[in-house]
Amino acid sequence: MISNPVNPDTQPKGVNYCDAGGNNTQWNCREIDIIETNGNKVTQTTLHLGNGGNSAPQRFEYSFAATANNSCFNYATMLASPTDTNGLHSMVGVIDMSQPFNMITTFTYGTTPRMVTVYSQYGNSVTVYDSTVGTGAEGSGTVDMSDLITSMANGYWLELSFWQGYSPAGPGSAPWWNNSCSWGSLCNTQSSYYGVSNIVVTADGAVTRSLKKPKKKIR
Repeated sequence: MISNPVNPDTQPKGVNYCDAGGNNTQWNCREIDIIETNGNKVTQTTLHLGNGGNSAPQRFEYSFAATANNSCFNYATMLASPTDTNGLHSMVGVIDMSQPFNMITTFTYGTTPRMVTVYSQYGNSVTVYDSTVGTGAEGSGTVDMSDLITSMANGYWLELSFWQGYSPAGPGSAPWWNNSCSWGSLCNTQSSYYGVSNIVVTADGAVTRSLKKPKKKIR
């Protein structure tokens, strides 16, 4: 989800694409990554608020599946120490990443704005992100959650992207993001890919008016 604080009505697509990290010399954008994955092994959920520049704080949490049990990840360390407070969550025995699963992200407002993301599958569920618990994974910064309210008022565009760049390696690995781990067949061919379907957005009246709907299909 991308919100352009300067041009909120401009869809972040093509030459107008922007995200957190200062990739556009004219403006940066707030970015909410509901799921980033590296080939069904580790996922990451992140809040990028503030001005969207390279120095803007981000708060992220990791989740790992049984498929991360290989030499590329510090699996034993992750398996021994998943806690909500350190932003590390185990999907082992709960979510089979090779099969379809549901994701629900809920935003609530009030005294403490909150973002929660839950994966569910076959009657099992795991919370993979909760902005009100702990301080996020090691390396996270302190984000101004009031900015979430401001950016939601501007509106967010839904954006599905396929980026064969850095890959999340997970806590206990160095670096956490690297391109030395194989993406596997899920990420290196056009015939094998993740599919996202049945996107549903529900909101109260105040927020519904600010939702941005792409003129073309989400990609």
